[in-house]
Amino acid sequence: MLRLVEFQKKHDIKVQAWAPLAPIWRAPGGPVDPVVKRIAKDKGVTGSQVLIAWAARYTDGGVVT
Repeated sequence: MLRLVEFQKKHDIKVQAWAPLAPIWRAPGGPVDPVVKRIAKDKGVTGSQVLIAWAARYTDGGVVT
């Protein structure tokens, strides 16, 4: 993931997070679910908060849900 972020920055590629909550609400059972749940449990937050925090940190655009 971090290699992708580095590539985007190097080539001035801006990324926006459109519907960052979709992985856990619209298509449950996807590959990110276990990771999101583990992080949420470790941090004492919700899965939604994990996904929004990720989108805010790793994108240069708006976060729209």
